[in-house]
Amino acid sequence: MRIKNKALIDYKRKYQNTWVAKNPITDEAIASDKDLAKLAEKMKKIGVDYTLEKVLPLYSAFIPNVTL
Repeated sequence: MRIKNKALIDYKRKYQNTWVAKNPITDEAIASDKDLAKLAEKMKKIGVDYTLEKVLPLYSAFIPNVTL
């Protein structure tokens, strides 16, 4: 298994089904919580720039349904 694949699996296993605040430059996880509002409060106290990501459970995928 490639190191990059193992790192992604480990990341998803650790943060599955939670919201993760990540550093926009380094892409490193800063904080996480199952509740988005609680995570936003944590990040307000920390006071740094961040991006949000919802990490799905390990064995699931997001498939959008688009109707035209």
